[in-house]
Amino acid sequence: MVKTFRHSGKIGDVIFSLPTIREMGGGILYLPSKAPESTGLYENMRSLLLQQPFIQDVKEYPSGYSYEHLAPDPHIDIDLDQHRTHPLRGRVNMVKRYFEVFGIDADWKQPWLTVEGEPPISGEYSLINLTPRFRDHSTIDWRRVYNAIPGRKIFVGTPQEYAHFVEKVSEIEYFETKDLLTLALTIRYSLALYCNQSCALSLAQGLQKNYHLEKKPGKTNCLFYTPNEFILI
Repeated sequence: MVKTFRHSGKIGDVIFSLPTIREMGGGILYLPSKAPESTGLYENMRSLLLQQPFIQDVKEYPSGYSYEHLAPDPHIDIDLDQHRTHPLRGRVNMVKRYFEVFGIDADWKQPWLTVEGEPPISGEYSLINLTPRFRDHSTIDWRRVYNAIPGRKIFVGTPQEYAHFVEKVSEIEYFETKDLLTLALTIRYSLALYCNQSCALSLAQGLQKNYHLEKKPGKTNCLFYTPNEFILI
């Protein structure tokens, strides 16, 4: 019997749930077409999720599905939104949170994300992704960070995030990714990612790719203490 899973988003939360889906034997994942702060969730994520050997299929959940008003569904075996019930939400890293909620004891400090495809960008480069979220009381000088990155630097993210970075930090080359698989491929083939807490971080952690993180003060849900993680100060 194939297991069925559902998740309401956000994008990074779905990515961080993948080790749990794998450890539970995999199956079919249901996603809404839209989710909080994640428009186009299903179409954006489907191609990347189908590369995971434990994901048999990705299907669209009925419009309007949200963790804020979930109802039990007899067609769904595992509701991944239960991770929101963790008593230490925000203080336990996202992968561990899922593991603890679903009673899983497994090693997540190895690469757990499959990303196959040609490099979307040629040559050597480092990536920057800076989003408005989780930047409360930020003390990071991104001009200093930007100037310390050697070689070619490329910004990935939404056009709005790019425009904000140019306005506040520096002019920079921009690569607009069409979907999450393309973003994951740019991260896989990069030298390193410089970011705050975002879906780009979840991809870098799943790939165990070197990343330099601006963490939100007081939150440890995106701290993994793996050798590829470097905290910006």
